[in-house]
Amino acid sequence: GYHIDTETYYYEILKMDSTSIVLDSFSDELYKLSTITPESVKGAIKSVVKSTGFKGKLVFMPIRIVLTGTMHGPDLNNIVTLLGKEKCLHNLDNVSALIK
Repeated sequence: GYHIDTETYYYEILKMDSTSIVLDSFSDELYKLSTITPESVKGAIKSVVKSTGFKGKLVFMPIRIVLTGTMHGPDLNNIVTLLGKEKCLHNLDNVSALIK
């Protein structure tokens, strides 16, 4: 059978030049939010797209991998809301330190 080594694949995504820029920007946007709701998270992600110039998978995949350890799953806005600001910022800080 055909098997993708997901750990290696995720690492490759996290090592992309765009990833640290996206994660830093998302961390900054998340930090600024006083209330975490799916709507406020959606706005934060839109700000990341606007400020970095990256969009689509270059934005969503690294954030999702950092927060959930997987590339697929529920809506990112809901994931961030459920995990909460502190947990998300903690994960973002940990991964940012590893990939820089």
